[in-house]
Amino acid sequence: MIKKAEKTDVPKLVCLYNQVTDKLIKRGIQQWRYPWTEQQIENILPMLFLLKKSERIIGSMSISEMENFHAHHFDAPVLFIGKIAIHPEYQGQGILDRLFAFAQNKGEFEQKEVYFDCWAGNEKLVTYYKKKAAYIKNVEEAGYETALFQLK
Repeated sequence: MIKKAEKTDVPKLVCLYNQVTDKLIKRGIQQWRYPWTEQQIENILPMLFLLKKSERIIGSMSISEMENFHAHHFDAPVLFIGKIAIHPEYQGQGILDRLFAFAQNKGEFEQKEVYFDCWAGNEKLVTYYKKKAAYIKNVEEAGYETALFQLK
């Protein structure tokens, strides 16, 4: 079951984001700074949702409301998924689909479209996301490009 993250989840979320970030760095993907701290997680805690298996956090994402994504302006406020993290041992097991379904249901309930992005240089991930969502465009962001997607 996916639920809102709580203060008591912070240490386990730090561990999850550090494991995911370490795996990305080993693959040459500098998506996030390493290591994550409890303060960084606490700063985004109001937006974080998580999926547990027993007591282990196996997936997490943030969901926030946005009107603009860098140079891209949305016609109305949207929900934006960020900080998607799937525990390395659970990748490829449908966890992302469950997180996306949750976000899509939340968007339908709030009558808002749902968007997310990834680094445009991660071609494998861009190709994968194009199977899951509508590709909108690449957006320039502080010296690099991100690919913008909309869940359908």
